[in-house]
This record gives sequence, structure tokens and C-alpha cells, in this order.
Amino acid sequence: MDKSKNKKGRQRPSRSDVTDDSSSSSDENVPGPSSRISTRQKQSPKKSGSAKRKPSTPTKRRPKKVTKEIMKLQHSTKLCLRKLPFGRLVREIQLRLNPKITHWQSLALQALQEASEAYIVRFFEDCSIAATYANRVTIMQRDMWLVKRIRRTDDVG
Repeated sequence: MDKSKNKKGRQRPSRSDVTDDSSSSSDENVPGPSSRISTRQKQSPKKSGSAKRKPSTPTKRRPKKVTKEIMKLQHSTKLCLRKLPFGRLVREIQLRLNPKITHWQSLALQALQEASEAYIVRFFEDCSIAATYANRVTIMQRDMWLVKRIRRTDDVG
């Protein structure tokens, strides 16, 4: 059996019969396989506007750094503001109102600080609700103004 014939009895072309189209210089105007590939790459992909997207499945987001800090502060019972700067602020305000009083009890400062922090936390919670109502995440000055205006109690009469 001759190795140059395939199963159907046809003769296989030898390697010397097969030539590369790009190396032949007889047909310069006829594009070879390499030039056809390059023209295909230059074509822009077709945009299909009717392609439907799959609805995205809700994924659980990882808590960010700020969220972690908020959660940490909500679980703790310690005060957010430092004691010494808060005490200096209280004494400074007190000196403007009544310079005769110079001493403060530590329990009085602690009670004042806890009340101040409770007020500030509640105020920012209400500001956050106002921002959420306006379809925002960030608290703005107008949210604070709105909360202060809603909280204001004017006794008329």
C-alpha cells in the first residue's frame, strides 16, 4: 500500500505541492489569508440594542470601613467624645456665662457629656431619615435645618 494515498484511494498532495499564499508573488492584487484576517479585525463589532440584560441578583455587600466603625460604636457603651476636650469646652462656655464658678464635679461633667452625646446622636439619626426621604445617602446642611425646624417648639399664647 502506498503511503501517499488516503483511505478512499485519492492521492494526497505532498509538502512540496502545498505552497503558502502569502509567499507567492504572482498574484499581488489577490489578498492572502493574512490580509483577510487584518481586515476582519478592523471591522467594528455590531451593536445590538435589543439584547436583554439578565436582572441582577441582589448580592450581600461587605460592610465598609465606615459601617464597621458605626456598628462598633453602636455596640459599645463608652462615650464618643473625649473627656478632656469636652471638659475644656464646657469650662470655656461656663466662663463666658458666669466667671465666678471655677470648679466642676466630675459626675456633673459626665452627665452633661452623656446628655450632649445622646442629643447629637438623635439629631444625626433624624438628619439621616430626612436625607433618606430625599433619596440621598449623604446628610446635607438642609437636612439639619429641616430637623431643627421640625423640632422647634414655639409656645404661642
